[in-house]
Amino acid sequence: MKMNQLKKKMIPLAMAMALVATGFAGNLAVQKTAFAEETPKTLIIKKVLTMPSEGVATPAETFNFEFTKVSFNGKTENVDTCPAIANAKAEYVASDTQDADDTKAGKQVVKTTGDVLTGVAWTKAGQYVYKVKEVEPSQTQRKAGMTYSKAEYLVSIFVEGTKDGKFKVKSIQIKQDKKEDGTNDTSTTKTEYTPGDPSGNGNNFAFENKYFPTGGNSNPTTGDSDDDKKGLLVKKDVTGDNASDTQLFEFKIKIEKPAGADDKVTTYKYKVTKEDGTDMSEEKTGTYKNEETFKLAKGHKLVLTEVLLGAKATVTETDSAGYTAKYKVTSNGIAGSETDGTVASALLGDNTGGNIIAFTNTQQTPTGVIIDNLPFIILVAIAGMGILFFVRNKRRAEEF
Repeated sequence: MKMNQLKKKMIPLAMAMALVATGFAGNLAVQKTAFAEETPKTLIIKKVLTMPSEGVATPAETFNFEFTKVSFNGKTENVDTCPAIANAKAEYVASDTQDADDTKAGKQVVKTTGDVLTGVAWTKAGQYVYKVKEVEPSQTQRKAGMTYSKAEYLVSIFVEGTKDGKFKVKSIQIKQDKKEDGTNDTSTTKTEYTPGDPSGNGNNFAFENKYFPTGGNSNPTTGDSDDDKKGLLVKKDVTGDNASDTQLFEFKIKIEKPAGADDKVTTYKYKVTKEDGTDMSEEKTGTYKNEETFKLAKGHKLVLTEVLLGAKATVTETDSAGYTAKYKVTSNGIAGSETDGTVASALLGDNTGGNIIAFTNTQQTPTGVIIDNLPFIILVAIAGMGILFFVRNKRRAEEF
């Protein structure tokens, strides 16, 4: 009797224990599914260097990015929970020349950092927030012609636990707080970070710098100087026995600035030899895309004192005054051959050979014969007369 009563009591107890065990197992399964199984996320910064499409070498520069702790789980007072993230860097060398986006003006050379989260130790699950910006160098370390990015991002890194008791990044969101020029970004939308491919294509965590250097000789003299060709040197020569050393020839110059350059940059500067040849003129200002008129006599020159490299210059001699005109161009350090004509163009590049447009006018005789060629013409004429005299004498001898 007692055994039957005991059995009756044990059955409900066993059922209750089974239910508890089932519930515990189910709860454990739910907890296990809370741990993510996917590969940890990476965080890579994309660096874009916009520069002239030709005529300017990619500078050997390193750009650094710093991470500043902001908050943990939305609380700034818990910021010490955030582990330090070391500065990241993107490095450029002269051989980095590929244009990553030919739909935009200029050339976009893209580099990427390594994974900035490598080696970072997370100690808790939660949301870690950092401010990220490019480190702007001091005035003495700044690269001439470089406009540095003033963009700033808030980066939210969401960390969760793993089944082995460790922690890893589940997702990353970014929000751009400041634009490239440093002005506030009014958008409050966070976006999911996407690393894109290894070349940076598709990466939405980007900083852009612009590199548009200038060249020129700020203090030219009437004498020859290698510095004159750092921007553009236009020089004039006149040949012929009776050619004038003082006659002025009119020219026009038109300069197109490189695509992608700052719209606010609208002018360049230059100096011209004074008409009496004694000195250089005061510095003059030209406007990109507009024609500027100047005059040169034999031995005179125009020197650009400040101009955007990567620009294209066209110089036209508008009146050669009856002389035969030729020109020779050295463009971005590459010398061309002498060519007949009055319109010459050059790419203003930064190669050491410089940029030169040299015009030569040769005086003609009243019949249009170039005086410099006259001695050769006379020799040919004498030779022809000699041959004619020989043939006539030979015929007469044969008749007798």
